[in-house]
Amino acid sequence: MKWTAIALLGINLLLGITLALRGDPEPPQTRFPESDAPAIVLLAEMPPEPTPQAPPQTTPTSTAPSSPHELAPSASTAHGDDHGGEETPPAPPAAAPHLGREPVPPAKENQPQPPANTESRDVALSEATTALAEAEPPPLPELKPPPLHDYCYRIGPVGDKKALTVLRNRLQRHLGTRGRSESRKVPVKVGYWVYLPPQPLPKAEATVRTLRKKGVQDLYLLREGDNRGAISLGLYKQKRFAERRRRQLAEMGIQAQLGPRHKPGYRYWVNIEIRAEKPPGRSTWRAIEKGLKGVTHRRRDCA
Repeated sequence: MKWTAIALLGINLLLGITLALRGDPEPPQTRFPESDAPAIVLLAEMPPEPTPQAPPQTTPTSTAPSSPHELAPSASTAHGDDHGGEETPPAPPAAAPHLGREPVPPAKENQPQPPANTESRDVALSEATTALAEAEPPPLPELKPPPLHDYCYRIGPVGDKKALTVLRNRLQRHLGTRGRSESRKVPVKVGYWVYLPPQPLPKAEATVRTLRKKGVQDLYLLREGDNRGAISLGLYKQKRFAERRRRQLAEMGIQAQLGPRHKPGYRYWVNIEIRAEKPPGRSTWRAIEKGLKGVTHRRRDCA
């Protein structure tokens, strides 16, 4: 057992000495498949760009080179002769292009804009304004007025001249005309009367004597007019009183009649003629006839 351990130790020492003499083995190189893509070059691996040189300067006294192999003095040498031998520092190398990116253009400096020619602009503006003022405006379309029509009406009646004045003032305000008034003599209702129908005068006189004997003293015999021969037994403004009188006579055996009582009077109408696009509306007529009892309007011929 002891000799076995000694043998293994010797083998290990021999192997370590052998590896120390040979050095570290090189790692295996991995080969990639060939491709058409351009190889990536690091900035450190790129060669420096040459410094740009100024074009050669010539002087009037200098002569052309005797051979095409002669070179003109460099810009740095000529510059050094003019300024006491000081050398111009070389231009800084151009920045390496960014790999995989587009080059960013340098920012433009704010350059002052040349002043605008205000005088020319004002002259052009003045000429344009003058041309517009002198130009003839386009002709306006002819607007034809709407057609007008004649409308004629007869409004009324009213029972007195005061109501007639009110009516004509309203016509002036709403329709622009006072119209032409017209009057007519007509029987005017003033109440009710109780009577016996007309009969020949001799017979009517005998009836009057009979009525007086029955106690009827309020009576009157009409001897003229359209009701000649009639006997009036009472005049009343309200119909209910006339009805009561007729019933009293009926209880006495006298069959009297009840009817309206009229008297001669006048009624007034107004005739108007207007020219307009359309006839007056209902609201206009309501405003004209408001409060005038019995007043209406009727269309008539304008001839």
